[in-house]
Amino acid sequence: MANTKIPSELIDGTLGVAGITSSADATAITIGSDESVDFAKGIVVEGSGTTAGVYLNGTNSDTATQGNFVRYGTNFATQSNAANNTLITKAFDGSSFVDALSVKSDGNVTISKGLTVGTTVQPTSGELDGVGQSGTNVLTIGDTTKSLPAILLRSSVTNGNWLAQYTNTSGYLNTYNTDTNKATVSQKANGSVNFPNQPSFRAYQNADGSTGTLTFTQTGHNIGSHYNTSNGRFTAPVAGRYLFTFAILLDPSVNGYYERILFAVNGTTSVTYGDTLVDLNFSSLSSYHALTASTILSLSANDYVTISNSGQSGTYGAQYGSFCGQLLS
Repeated sequence: MANTKIPSELIDGTLGVAGITSSADATAITIGSDESVDFAKGIVVEGSGTTAGVYLNGTNSDTATQGNFVRYGTNFATQSNAANNTLITKAFDGSSFVDALSVKSDGNVTISKGLTVGTTVQPTSGELDGVGQSGTNVLTIGDTTKSLPAILLRSSVTNGNWLAQYTNTSGYLNTYNTDTNKATVSQKANGSVNFPNQPSFRAYQNADGSTGTLTFTQTGHNIGSHYNTSNGRFTAPVAGRYLFTFAILLDPSVNGYYERILFAVNGTTSVTYGDTLVDLNFSSLSSYHALTASTILSLSANDYVTISNSGQSGTYGAQYGSFCGQLLS
């Protein structure tokens, strides 16, 4: 063991160097028999330009990773990796050092295990403005000097699904899927939330006198093009619960007939989806009858829904009636 002492004149500042008051020389550096070095008061390096700094060299013998490895106490270390020009902060997980934070030479920062800002205690509504809990829960992401800052998110390396959150010129907060080039959620400044690409349709213009599957050849809207005007099918793009409604005008030409419009899933009708059975046993027939119904169906992806005229009267007039549907959740 060897000790390096600093003269008291340097410590107490009598030679023009700021220090601490002491009447005796103080031990500054201790070199142990195992060649470990202990600095009693830490290291301060001053300089200017490219000459400033401390240069430390070594290897991480545990993993033999290329680069310099500096350990701080028990649980933390830093490592410079020359292979990819990255400075890595490591944390000890109980058995080995694992990457916690990496900074690349281009300024890109990666946090390996997530980021906690402020307290982990759930904030109250009054604290969500960043003032609560001593104002420690505020995190600003993005360049606030830009008019439309954005946050980019990616669900995984293998399947893409890039999402961007950004504000637009109207002050809306939008979530945007860069793979499909479509906005998924739009939150307006007044607090209202829109789902601009939620699957939805309204179809009309059915053939006059139709029976069986009713095919409407026109659409007022058809977000996602999941309704087919050629065969009358709405095909579910994703699994979920869907709301469907219809309003059909029928021509009751014969007394004693019955009228019935049913929903069908994958070509099969069922009264469990909703029923509109009407018995026409009355003495005077009007010129038309209106049947309406709505239902919520749980569908798998690629299931298709149609409506069927399963009664004995044909539809009345191509310009009447509609079939609508949308994804609820």
